[in-house]
Amino acid sequence: MTAVVSRHRVLAPVALSVALIATVVITGVLSPLIVRVLHAAGVPDASLAEVTLRTLQLTAIALTFTLLTVLGGGGRRAWGLPPRDRLGLRVGVGFALGVASVLPVCALLFALEVRLTRVDVDPNLSWWLWVVSRAALAAVVIALMEELWFRGGLFTVLERSGGPVLALWLGAGVYAAAHFLDLPEEHAAPDGNLAGFIVLGDAIASVFQWRNVDSFLALLVAGLALGLVRLRDGHVALCIGIHAGWVLTIKVFKKYTFIEPDSPLSALAGAYDGVIGWAAVVSLALLLLGVWVFVNPRGKEIR
Repeated sequence: MTAVVSRHRVLAPVALSVALIATVVITGVLSPLIVRVLHAAGVPDASLAEVTLRTLQLTAIALTFTLLTVLGGGGRRAWGLPPRDRLGLRVGVGFALGVASVLPVCALLFALEVRLTRVDVDPNLSWWLWVVSRAALAAVVIALMEELWFRGGLFTVLERSGGPVLALWLGAGVYAAAHFLDLPEEHAAPDGNLAGFIVLGDAIASVFQWRNVDSFLALLVAGLALGLVRLRDGHVALCIGIHAGWVLTIKVFKKYTFIEPDSPLSALAGAYDGVIGWAAVVSLALLLLGVWVFVNPRGKEIR
């Protein structure tokens, strides 16, 4: 048994390293080919930047499935799915926590006139129903997709590779960085077989922009809070609810308001989306503290 565990500890980081290299190589090679196929198929507007980023996402997800098999199997447990009889309650509790942790940020930005009411909206009942329903749909899709990968499969891969501390911190770092992978269209269309690698390199470089440091820290703290929930609780249902609460609240708030560019307190809102700035860092840090104190503090897995 000891020999098996020892081999597994050696295999896990090797397998993770190989998967990371494979993700870059596959993305860099396939992206220009996919663009050429799309252009030949009558989709001339297909952007190399967009195709590269989507190829990166799909490749990472596919290799996560492979890594889970190599490092001990997949299944519901590996993806953080809880027993069905506890799913709804946990998602609901998480949703309440998500709304409660970002609503004060929105209220503060509004009270300090960092964000102002839009003059081009008529907030009657039908308007609110339309805005909330669209935001709710986006919240469900985003929360499911991101939590099942970041706090589900990826978290398990990192935990099996280097333990819970690596899974918590590296997972949060990847989660934060992923939000800033972006390229302007005019900068993202080089030619040649290496075009995919060039675009991918530029996308990774776009993560490291000083103007986004506040938003990056907010998302890092958010990732740590969600990762700690996953670590303590053993499942992603609470994470899905929290994430959905964040997305719904922020989307509705942004639809109703606009950023005041001349506000002396604009740093509170951040440059990334006009909401997640220094105020969010503080609010999400309080959520992280609450998770640390109240969510299964002894670290025993809850059924």
